[in-house]
Amino acid sequence: MIYEKEQDRENERILAKALEEKYGGQLHQTNSLHRIDYLWFNEKGPKWLEIKKREIPSTKFDTIFIPLHKLQYANELKQATNYDTYLVVWWTDMVGVTQLSDLRCEEDFTLDYKARNGRTPEPVIHLSRDKFKTIEVQLNG
Repeated sequence: MIYEKEQDRENERILAKALEEKYGGQLHQTNSLHRIDYLWFNEKGPKWLEIKKREIPSTKFDTIFIPLHKLQYANELKQATNYDTYLVVWWTDMVGVTQLSDLRCEEDFTLDYKARNGRTPEPVIHLSRDKFKTIEVQLNG
């Protein structure tokens, strides 16, 4: 949340609303103490969601990278609540989802150290685009 802008939060709200409309339940936006965006209660049980919007098509790169601390926190939440965390990415051409908790380095992701958009370099994980399942939602944003 250090680099998060109001437009990022608005994009998250748009996608969260679309997920509620399509799949039911209720998504609760977490506060600034949490490093994961939403807690979702639905008929399949609670789950945590990290939402990202990318201004590129899903096919531009073979991987998507996120800060390592997102994976660490997803695992902490899994240990504390026994509920999985999922990464939901809104690309320009699709929305995809993949599990973020319980991943294994070199099997499910690769570790790197880099920066983006002028930010300070940090440990990041690269997730293969192939690990994402397409989800159909009606987006207005």
